[in-house]
Amino acid sequence: PPPTFSSSSSLRFVNLNPATSFASVVSEAKAVLLLGGTMKPFEHFSRQLFPALPSRHLSFFECGHVVPPSNVLAVSLPKGPTGSAFHFTFRRRTSHDIIDELGRAIMNLSKVIPEGMVVFFPSFHYQAAVRRRWEATGVAARIGSRKPVLWEDKSDNSSSNDNNNQRKKKKAMVKRTTSNKAATTDILAEYRRIIEEGIGGKDDGKSGTKNRKNGQGRGAMLACVVGGKLSEGINFSDGLARCVAVVGMPYANSQDPLLKEKISWINRRFSCADTDSSAAKDGGGGNDDSKNAVVDGDDGEKKKSPGGSGGSGKKTGGDTASSSSSSAAFSSSSSLSQQKQQHQQIQDPGRQYYENLCMRAVNQSIGRSIRHKGDYACVLLIDQRYESDRISQQLPTWIRKRFEKPKGGAFGDAFRKVCKFFAEKRRQRSQ
Repeated sequence: PPPTFSSSSSLRFVNLNPATSFASVVSEAKAVLLLGGTMKPFEHFSRQLFPALPSRHLSFFECGHVVPPSNVLAVSLPKGPTGSAFHFTFRRRTSHDIIDELGRAIMNLSKVIPEGMVVFFPSFHYQAAVRRRWEATGVAARIGSRKPVLWEDKSDNSSSNDNNNQRKKKKAMVKRTTSNKAATTDILAEYRRIIEEGIGGKDDGKSGTKNRKNGQGRGAMLACVVGGKLSEGINFSDGLARCVAVVGMPYANSQDPLLKEKISWINRRFSCADTDSSAAKDGGGGNDDSKNAVVDGDDGEKKKSPGGSGGSGKKTGGDTASSSSSSAAFSSSSSLSQQKQQHQQIQDPGRQYYENLCMRAVNQSIGRSIRHKGDYACVLLIDQRYESDRISQQLPTWIRKRFEKPKGGAFGDAFRKVCKFFAEKRRQRSQ
């Protein structure tokens, strides 16, 4: 029978092969530079944009950061205070046990992290589930006694829904978008006010101004969502983000039709061979379409796939996040771990693409903090999977150089690292 269509049905034409649009640029230019602030991981861009270009003609340059290493602390948090594992896969993360353990971790950390604490959740659906549980058990109130908690609202992000936008009248769309922007602005304004006035939590007998100057204000906590309005383009400098915590891994909805087609095309196009790649010569095998990029932890919710742009070039490419520099060439002199990673990418390029989307969203969220050379913050990656070298290697170099794993995955060791970091900053500021 012929297909039936509802009033909400839509038909989209998407170019799955970006190389066709980029071919003229590559053929006519002597050199191509791709520059951006958050481009890592960028391996699949070289494969998709320059498929016919030998790898010896590709170079990658990644900038470091303007802040000294001592101003950044990145710690994985694989376990909570009671020793329960943090494994926020789609199937496990709604368990009351894991949400309660997350609450205990945040409560403990909020006691030692000064000023602003920004916590990113993988989706609005999960953020709402955590909020309901914390409010029901009193965890939200206990955290709020130390740091008032402000929650990013899903309705503030509704204008990103393409289908809804198409069905609304233009006047209604303008009114709603204006309202969404106002709501987001109101949340940020209140968050900033609490932190700058040093009025968060219980009164400790000190003036807000004094607390603010010493970097000891109790501050507030902002509960955001990766891919939401507060995860991109917002400047959480200084006390607005002394800590950025990422809960879980924000994988895109693996059942999204467009994403499924993209992954299927990547597997068909790149599984059997990778142009001029030493890893392919070493035996990168082929995959059929059934072996696509569904990994443990893929998000079954309907949400926008994390996007971004990546970097590579005909002769030079880059990631221009900051000022100081450190370079890494994509060549046959790669380390053993890099060779293994390249080999895996060729064996399962669809999975790698899917994972890259996730990690680029993580890196985008992390980048909301540390906005100038005198800034400092800690980054907490709350999930067992961040302990994997395969995952941690996709973090920006300036984070990876300061990335620490707690001994035995113990929360206590991670907690001590955070305490030590902020104690040193208090000592420096008091001098």
